[in-house]
Amino acid sequence: MSGNFEIYNYLNLINRRVAKAFRQTGKNPLPADFVVNKEAIKERLYLNQMQSDISFPAFLFEDNKDVKKRFKASVKQIKQLQSMLKYEKFTSKMSKKFVQKFDTYLKIRLFVTQSILKEFKRYYFNECDAYEEIRAIDTIFFDLLDGTFEPDFDVRKYLDDLENKYKLYYQERVNRLPEKISEKTKQKREKEKIAQRQELALNEKTLKQNVKKIKSEIKKEKKAEKIIKNKEISQFKQEKERKLNQKNKEK
Repeated sequence: MSGNFEIYNYLNLINRRVAKAFRQTGKNPLPADFVVNKEAIKERLYLNQMQSDISFPAFLFEDNKDVKKRFKASVKQIKQLQSMLKYEKFTSKMSKKFVQKFDTYLKIRLFVTQSILKEFKRYYFNECDAYEEIRAIDTIFFDLLDGTFEPDFDVRKYLDDLENKYKLYYQERVNRLPEKISEKTKQKREKEKIAQRQELALNEKTLKQNVKKIKSEIKKEKKAEKIIKNKEISQFKQEKERKLNQKNKEK
């Protein structure tokens, strides 16, 4: 059960609808020997931060029917690529691990695209959001497979030196990530934290001084009030004694 939970969480990092399908049906697009470890999660989090170099294509702003044809064309090409991976002549220059990685990507992309195609008639459907969802599965593979939405593109071109291209793209994009400047950021944040602590300590000191000052003023006020009250009592007693003496004289 814990293994299923780990896989579900990992699939959620890739695509929510894929994770939902796994939870409901148990259908897992990951390789049988795939292990959800720190390295796999780290790589996935990196991929989620990487931006595609391809902007929204013009066809997304065509009629809904034409856009749908483009998505259907991409399904056809994905299936062609899946078939090609079964033949050694197309995979001989790829490592077994990379073939698995690419095959997993194609499975997920096919599932997501086919799921999206079922939603085209819904009133809330947004073509740009759908395109972005497919792109976000893996922006590197997406960019390297640029042309999958073109009906007559020769998919065999995708496999030429694909593994080396992927590695180069991955490293280049890792170098762009904020983590590479994190040391400066870390130092800056540490300075900010120190400044905040100092400011907090200063505020606490000021607060204590103000409290002490207020207590001192209250004490002075109470003392002054007591003096006035004692004076009033003394005057009252003197006045009372004076009236009493005057009354005795009149007798």
